[in-house]
Formats: sequence, structure tokens, C-alpha cells
Amino acid sequence: MKNVSIGELKKEYSQKEIGFYTLKDPKERMECFKEQKEILELISKKEKEIAYQFAVTLQELGITTNEAISILDNSKEIILGSLFSIVSND
Repeated sequence: MKNVSIGELKKEYSQKEIGFYTLKDPKERMECFKEQKEILELISKKEKEIAYQFAVTLQELGITTNEAISILDNSKEIILGSLFSIVSND
């Protein structure tokens, strides 16, 4: 599951959530719940890895913490648009 995107993990989580609410057998529901928990842990881990890589990149560019906060606050739409266009071209 190493190369699975966060979006794919969230879709899988949603499917498990539907399963959790539709299953009648308590054992199956518990298994589904455990799988949901594992997926949430993977999502959290991937988000932390991405945030760390982003921070390293900013540091390599010589951007200070205050500058980074300002950039993120003022440029969220631009950053997200750039990311979307990069992902769309892959």
C-alpha cells in the first residue's frame, strides 16, 4: 500500500464506513472498524510524510518559518491550483 494516494485511501475508508453501517454481523462490523482504523492511520502517516517533505523543501529554499506561514496563508489557492495542475499532468 506504499504507493497508494491519500485520495485512494479516503475512498477505501468511505467504502469501509458504508460496510460498517450495513453489516449486521457484529464480528464483521468489528473487522470493518479495525480496517477503517488502519486506513486512518495510513492517511495520517502519509500526511505527516508530505508535510515533512514540504518543510524540508522550504528549508532548502532558505524560507524562514514566518515567511512560510505568510506564504501558506496568502497563497493557498495558488499553491492548490499549482498542485492540481501538476497532478493532472501526471
